[in-house]
Amino acid sequence: MPLTPLFDLIDVALAVKKVLDKLKSLDVPGTIRAFPDFVSAVDKLLALIPQTSIPRMLLSTIDVLLAVLNVLRLDFEAIGKVQVPIDTGNARAAALGSADLAATLMCSQSQLNARLVLLQARAQPLNRLLGVLNALSGIAGAPELPTLSLSGNAQACIDTIDSVTAALRTVRSVIPV
Repeated sequence: MPLTPLFDLIDVALAVKKVLDKLKSLDVPGTIRAFPDFVSAVDKLLALIPQTSIPRMLLSTIDVLLAVLNVLRLDFEAIGKVQVPIDTGNARAAALGSADLAATLMCSQSQLNARLVLLQARAQPLNRLLGVLNALSGIAGAPELPTLSLSGNAQACIDTIDSVTAALRTVRSVIPV
């Protein structure tokens, strides 16, 4: 919302006025009750200052990226689970000498490989986001993040996602807020 900073400034002004009014009237319990609103309003104002807004933005972006990586990992796990019956079927087709079963499984394998390649390609734009995060995390004093290079089978992709997720969690834990 474009007007949110303006409303946050108004909230701070109202909270300051409320605290000052309570102090003028020497209403100590009322002053104490007014402080939580004042602190909340000042916290909103601090979010507008670059020294505090950049780390908060980094945390929010990392949280979104972690959620996307979790979904991506689940997709690769699904591909891995489909691979198991195909491998079992291939072994069975070889044992039976069934060309028809082998051809059917080859078709299934081709579709699974196409899905794997598509999923790997769909994950590549995340590297641009990781690059932006690296630039911002340098400002916030956080360590550099690795890139997400997915290749190979589903398990190799899962391992890469797990290492990037661990790095993101590490960076998230050292960002000062």
